[in-house]
Amino acid sequence: MVFLIVLYNLNISKSSTVLSILDCLNSVDSSDFHDITIHVWDNSPNSQNECDVEKIRCSFQGKAHFLYYHCKSNYPLSKVYNKVIEQYLDSAAYLTLLDQDSTFTYHYFEKLLPECVSKKYDLILPQIKHKNVIVSPSLCFWVWGRYISDIKPGAICFRNLSAINSGMSISIDFLKRYSFHYESSLKNYCTDDYFMRFFRERKGSAFVLDYIFEHDLSLSTLNSNSDILRSRYKELLTGWRILHGNDIIYKLPLELYIVAHKIKMAIKYKDTRYLWC
Repeated sequence: MVFLIVLYNLNISKSSTVLSILDCLNSVDSSDFHDITIHVWDNSPNSQNECDVEKIRCSFQGKAHFLYYHCKSNYPLSKVYNKVIEQYLDSAAYLTLLDQDSTFTYHYFEKLLPECVSKKYDLILPQIKHKNVIVSPSLCFWVWGRYISDIKPGAICFRNLSAINSGMSISIDFLKRYSFHYESSLKNYCTDDYFMRFFRERKGSAFVLDYIFEHDLSLSTLNSNSDILRSRYKELLTGWRILHGNDIIYKLPLELYIVAHKIKMAIKYKDTRYLWC
């Protein structure tokens, strides 16, 4: 299986995700792992220091395959994911998507790997907590999301199931079976919504792990008004339009909802610039 970690402006040796995986591999017998590849995709303007990359590579030696790739063009997530899917389409069973700042223990691997080896499910999800609330998996009703109050580990078959990218393990067989690729016009927001809508439409099978790890939601953690927040908010609205704007039935309701949401943001941050996002 492949663990994909996307870095941006962070030293590879400071990534809590990379360090967590290393700790996992050092905490258990490496023979328990089955052909694992750690693929680090670096979207930073400048490449990592070669010594830092080599140090990490040596740390993984004998435990997992390690690949570092620098992309100074800063590809959007949709393009990164498509490139990596294409690369491993015939050589991996699962692709696990990870951000650069997740933290977990070897118990995550203990729960995840047996499910990956069994190849029984199209999607395997950890439970993701943000500010003491389980935010993934969740439920999705058009553009509205709702948290699941009582998640039980095991097979899950909610018709409106949704999840965030971080930690999700996607079956390569599922991707091949339906020739899935991410919509290239999406950037960094709504790629998870796009995949989960595709997954629901194909009635994919999902499994929730008996494991919780912490993760920050980037838009949620930007609590103060800023150029970065407005830029990300604009990208989020673009993602909504890509996801739902082609449905004639939903196009007008979507635009009305977006207008209302902009007004809400403008009032919240006392900034009329949100009206023009």
